[in-house]
Amino acid sequence: MRVYMGALVLPLVALAAVSCQTTKEEAPEPLLEVRPVEFIPATHVAPIQRVEGKYPTLFAPSSYAVWVDGDVAAFKRASAAEAGETVDPYLETAAELITASFYIFECHVESVFATTSIAYDVVGFRNTDIYLETPDGDRTKPIQTVIGTTAEMEPREALKLYRRTNLVIFPKKDLWLDEPVIDAKTLSVKLVLEGFDSKFCFEWPGIAPPPEPERTWYPRDEKEALQLLRLGFSELFEKLRDMATHLK
Repeated sequence: MRVYMGALVLPLVALAAVSCQTTKEEAPEPLLEVRPVEFIPATHVAPIQRVEGKYPTLFAPSSYAVWVDGDVAAFKRASAAEAGETVDPYLETAAELITASFYIFECHVESVFATTSIAYDVVGFRNTDIYLETPDGDRTKPIQTVIGTTAEMEPREALKLYRRTNLVIFPKKDLWLDEPVIDAKTLSVKLVLEGFDSKFCFEWPGIAPPPEPERTWYPRDEKEALQLLRLGFSELFEKLRDMATHLK
């Protein structure tokens, strides 16, 4: 009986193996859809835009924001090295961890609003609601806002121009929903500033997926390079270094 069963099983196993092999050879291989891991901005510098509201001149048109990702951080670091600056190795590690986990925006804002006290408050984001917004209407609030320690002031005829650089930080992942805050395929992202009965924004279009696997980024021109370097590598990540202490 044992010999009979073995003789029966072995041909069946062999037949099954041949059948599976034939099926595998005949079946077409599935096509893999290549997608970017996260949203990638087509440009890193965005000018201020008025959306709506009572005061169209609340922010000066010279205001702009920088989307600081790994590319921008690397550019800032390389520029610091080229200038002979000694960079704290901890900051280099912190920059990698922070840009991998958070969306960081440098907001270089200026105001020459007629009411001086409001101009001063505006560049300090006082009484301002700040959020990220995508075309589908999703909004995300920042987890941290770092207001520049001092506001620069310049006389402009009968008015005064106030200038300040503020940082706004958002998580890349929604921990409650366990999904990205910004879908990789979204068409654009806005950083919205809403206050004083007015609404402004900075907007970044996205790179149509899939992006080049070995995409090489560099500033578009000298003007953009200068805007990216207005806040240096060490100056930026010294302000954010505490955020890296809980990241690994």
